[in-house]
Amino acid sequence: MLRQLAPKEGESILDVGCGTGSFAIMLKRAAPGARIVGLDPDPAVLAIAAAKARAAGVEIEWREGRHHIFCLILQ
Repeated sequence: MLRQLAPKEGESILDVGCGTGSFAIMLKRAAPGARIVGLDPDPAVLAIAAAKARAAGVEIEWREGRHHIFCLILQ
């Protein structure tokens, strides 16, 4: 899926239902200059995602919410 998405520098990418952040971290590693936002309704899961991103040395925005608010996040 990462190859199909082919993230590029400068893009903004929203990972809806990001869970513990594994795919968001892969996206950021593939395109360090991209803005990656992980969205999930579960704050406990987002805490795990944030810890994994810190351990991986990547900066990702983590947002708590549901998919119907995604248009507001990327503004």
